[in-house]
Amino acid sequence: MSNVYTNSPNMMLPIPSVGNTSGPAWASDINASFGLVDSHDHSPGKGVQIQPNGLNISSDLSINDNNLTFVRALRFDVQASAIAASGSDLAELFSAGTNGDLYYNDGAGNQIRLTASGAINFTPTTIPGLSAPASLTYSSTSKTFTFDSNTSVTADISVSSVNLSPMTASSNAVTIAPPSTVASAFTLTLPSATPGALLPLVSDTSGNLSFQLLSGDQINSGSITGAQIANNVVLNGTSVTAGNKQIVVSQANLSGSGLAIMRGVVSADGSIASGEGFTVTYVSTGVYAISYTEAFLDLPAVVATSSGGGTPYWATYASSTASGVTIYINRFDNTAHDTEFAFIASGKRGS
Repeated sequence: MSNVYTNSPNMMLPIPSVGNTSGPAWASDINASFGLVDSHDHSPGKGVQIQPNGLNISSDLSINDNNLTFVRALRFDVQASAIAASGSDLAELFSAGTNGDLYYNDGAGNQIRLTASGAINFTPTTIPGLSAPASLTYSSTSKTFTFDSNTSVTADISVSSVNLSPMTASSNAVTIAPPSTVASAFTLTLPSATPGALLPLVSDTSGNLSFQLLSGDQINSGSITGAQIANNVVLNGTSVTAGNKQIVVSQANLSGSGLAIMRGVVSADGSIASGEGFTVTYVSTGVYAISYTEAFLDLPAVVATSSGGGTPYWATYASSTASGVTIYINRFDNTAHDTEFAFIASGKRGS
């Protein structure tokens, strides 16, 4: 008889044909079928794949350190109470309690409650006292934190130093810091608007800041030195007063330069009794050469007068230049004499 058999649909087992398959072939087919049955694992082609109703898992199921993939959702069996984080119940996620809140037991035996009453389990312990209507919000659009003391009402913030930096990685910061000691608390109130022109920012005694021109009583004596003033300072108006005394300021616009006035008193021996910005050389009897430390831009106007102590003397000048002038002192009889005299030189200076 010929060896006639068919194959089973799920495991391709050779099934002998009754009445057609001979004894030795029959035995070979049966042996081959038993071998396939013995090695089957229900993978495709090795038996019918097991359906959920064919499983009865009664102990922990290991997947041998493999990943559980293509899982639509995890549905927990809600425990009546949280599982103690000990023994084999470490590094596990579970649901427990009336609301089925989510817990995680980490490997170190810490139990972490992830949800509570329908929300993320979070207690604002870092901001004590923060409760409605006060709030702290963040806008991902404007990248701004907002502290509110009430609905749509911003709150005061008490801090030490504040670091201001651009919204770029690893940017340098500008720090606004208070002094190391503050004798008494005070408030600085910013102006309500920007100025319409370039103006200094000043404060009144109450800490109210404003943009305005400085008046004379707002500048302390000696608070501004020559080194802090640029060469060409424009003074609005025609005069400046100091101690109720007027200092003459030229009204003329001299193309970037101004009117300078130099004065001095020279003793009979040629030494300087008062004044600055010049040197004196005693030339001969009644003749004194004055050199200006800084030359004028043009020929200055010079006025000189002598002090004869009751004796009539007069002073004249000659050889006047932008760099200096020579003063002559003569008596009424037109003889030269040494005596104290005063002079004023006024001319254009600047750049």
